Amino acid sequence: MRRFLLSGSSVERKISWVAWDVVTTPKVEGGLGVSRLQCINEALLLKWAWRFKNAGEKRQQNDRDLNSYFVGVVGNGSSINFWGDNWIGNGPLRKQYPNLFRLEKHKWATVASRVQFVDGVKTLAWEWRRNPSTNEEVSELFVLLSAIYDHQWENGDDCWKWEGDKDGIFTVNKAKKVIADRQMPANVSKLKWVGWTPLKCNIMVWRANLKRLPTRVELVKRGMQLNNELCPLCDADQETSTHLFTGCLFTSEIWSRVGAWCRQSPVFAFDISDLLMLADNQTKTKKEIQALRGIIYTAMWSIWNERNDIVFNNKSLRAIEVVENIKLSSFFWIRHRSRLKDQITTTTHRKPKPTMAALEYLESLRTSHPELSEWYTTLADLYQRKLWHQLTLKLEQFVALAVFQAGDALIQLYHNFITDFETKINLLKLAHFAVIVSRQYSEKEAAISYLEGVIEKLRATKESRIEEPILYIKMQIAVFNLEKGDQKGCKNLLEDGKTTLDSMTDIDPSVYANYYWVSSQYHKSRQEFAEFYKSALLYLAYTSVESLSDSFKLDLAFDLSLSALLGENVYNFGELLAHPIVKSLLGTKVEWLYYILEAFNAGDLVRYQELCRVHGASLSAQPALVANEQKLLEKINILCLMEIIFSRPSEERTIPLSIIAERTKLKVEDVEYLLMKSLSVHLIEGIIDQVDGTVYVSWVQPRVLGIPQIKSLRDRLDGWVGKVHTALTSVEAETPDLVAS
Repeated sequence: MRRFLLSGSSVERKISWVAWDVVTTPKVEGGLGVSRLQCINEALLLKWAWRFKNAGEKRQQNDRDLNSYFVGVVGNGSSINFWGDNWIGNGPLRKQYPNLFRLEKHKWATVASRVQFVDGVKTLAWEWRRNPSTNEEVSELFVLLSAIYDHQWENGDDCWKWEGDKDGIFTVNKAKKVIADRQMPANVSKLKWVGWTPLKCNIMVWRANLKRLPTRVELVKRGMQLNNELCPLCDADQETSTHLFTGCLFTSEIWSRVGAWCRQSPVFAFDISDLLMLADNQTKTKKEIQALRGIIYTAMWSIWNERNDIVFNNKSLRAIEVVENIKLSSFFWIRHRSRLKDQITTTTHRKPKPTMAALEYLESLRTSHPELSEWYTTLADLYQRKLWHQLTLKLEQFVALAVFQAGDALIQLYHNFITDFETKINLLKLAHFAVIVSRQYSEKEAAISYLEGVIEKLRATKESRIEEPILYIKMQIAVFNLEKGDQKGCKNLLEDGKTTLDSMTDIDPSVYANYYWVSSQYHKSRQEFAEFYKSALLYLAYTSVESLSDSFKLDLAFDLSLSALLGENVYNFGELLAHPIVKSLLGTKVEWLYYILEAFNAGDLVRYQELCRVHGASLSAQPALVANEQKLLEKINILCLMEIIFSRPSEERTIPLSIIAERTKLKVEDVEYLLMKSLSVHLIEGIIDQVDGTVYVSWVQPRVLGIPQIKSLRDRLDGWVGKVHTALTSVEAETPDLVAS
């Protein structure tokens, strides 16, 4: 026992993680329930004392301390000590009335010698050293007399009751419990032990709850020297028991997946005690609560083992693999160590037979479309074998076929086939299918009604993380609202979607992409160019360009280019030119727009004016460009100013206004306005000297550089290296002895 709990011996001493007082505390009070030898010994001694009491034998003096565990039931009063035994009130009378006890001549007097019955009336026969006279003595005497007269006497001989049990019957086990309770430490956190998980698992959770696991912080507290105290699972914070089980990012993913598996709401725990109370906070049956509590303990056990594998064996698993281990251990233990297995049912044990209507529908399609016979055969086979994941992947390819892009073929496929298993597949994939199907409805209201029905089905599943598929579908409803001209309805859905996104983690990229695409279309409809530009770029951040059609890429590239030119405070054209989608403009009728972007990025006013002259007809065909001609000229002048600053060495940042006027083809007074505008939008920082007609620029906003700008930067670095080399050569020539030494 000592080696197991303390890992020590008579030769060496190892770390004791939990105080012995806590180890010996009963399980229900938060301890481990290990019995103290002292408690067992005293309980066995009490057994003999009990026999002595009830046998009427003479008690020895060293038994007097044990008397407090017994309550005398007075019969004739001949074997019960009046002052020393516990027979009336709370404890011996010598402790309740110490002033009277000091006046007593015969300290070992029996009850019979002090309380006598004369004609059925109790009389007291005192033998005092002197009569009670002080206030304290008289007061104690009145209280004692009242207690004696009210006390009920039993007929027959005296007997004894055991105070540790309501039945008054003595057992060694009850005696040991009473003694242990009196020695129990205060403020021990209680733990509910789970019978179907192994003892080693319960003990590990018990230690974690007491913060007594050998985490790195605890080891350092106990004098061990470690390289660092960081959590080995995330390397982000100090490894404490609380961080390991509730604060670690790796662990958070595990709890999220375990919660989804148990069909629980998202797990939020700030301390280990929060984790241990999760099961009690559920409105479920007792058996379900017991099962959930055991799964939580199993998860903590698996997390601790994963931590040890990383530290001692240099092994690591992904969170999803740890969750699989939790599932396997839980099923194994609950099946072989409990009676709960009869209460645990899963979908794998209750597989319904395939619906004939779905199979008949596929058969009818195979007959009417023989060219797709192989597709329908594969779908039917996967459906019958309940291979939902493989069926989902096949459906993704199937619904993308050109033959289904017209008419209502996908609507029929959904209502006659997909609805039969829609809640068995990945719910986000179901949302993807639903959005594709909704686009085949000719009436927007019908499409919205259909999507709202799918949302209700998703909510009815009560699965965790249904916010993702619901948000994905709501964004398509927002698109339909926008197409109907209901901008307010679209905006409300976007605002709700933003709130949902901000409250979630680990969101699928398709959900982000859908949200930002709808946001971009909303801003496009309102001609909010800067907001469209930001939303469209965020959409591309979550979307593979290769997955987009050529026509879609061309349209999006065109819209992005216009919004970059016309958007307020959009001056970093390099980030757009660096994106592959803008290359879609090349080789098309709107190729000129790409070259205008390059001119703006380079701040090349001459090049821009030349392009306007050559492509005047194309520019005139864009009303937004015509209406904002002056703003475009101002923007390229600002970019020209930034290019002038960027091209000058850092020690030559005091620039005459005349040079800027020459490059921008502006008057000097207009240059001052240009500088004020640049300062106001935080593109540059500096001081304008109107007396000397100069501007000193201390900072210019960083931006994405193009190839020509990078080459210019390289040339400047080469020039700087040349100057350093020249200075070094000069020093060597003037002080050869110093250099040689």
